[in-house]
Amino acid sequence: MSSLEERVEYLEKLVYTQTQRIELLANLVDKVSEDYIDNANDIMNNDTELDHQCDITNASKIDDCNITIEFGYGSNRDMQTFSFPSVSDGVGEAVLKFINDSFTNGKTILDFLRESDFHSKDDVDIPTNETVQNAKNNIQ
Repeated sequence: MSSLEERVEYLEKLVYTQTQRIELLANLVDKVSEDYIDNANDIMNNDTELDHQCDITNASKIDDCNITIEFGYGSNRDMQTFSFPSVSDGVGEAVLKFINDSFTNGKTILDFLRESDFHSKDDVDIPTNETVQNAKNNIQ
């Protein structure tokens, strides 16, 4: 059986090595956290810069919208689909206004809104000339 002194010495070494491992892990977590924060900041900074361009107007834009128009079987554009994946808010707002102004049956674009937890018909505005201009000028 080992002496008490040997056991204490063994436990001291064990505690020392475990402390080193904990410090190593803590430093690793700090580094990962710093990298994550730096990466998140880079994403936020790049996302808010006007370095993206609208596919239709080439205007600089902050946010984008996606427009997809699908034609069904038997239409003039039989089974054709047009996707505009990176369109400025101004173009998107102008398209909504055009569609809304084209209704002749009493409906509005709100009748076609896909409601979610974020938006319902009660909190979505009908597009106007003012909202189109605000969207074109990145005024929210």
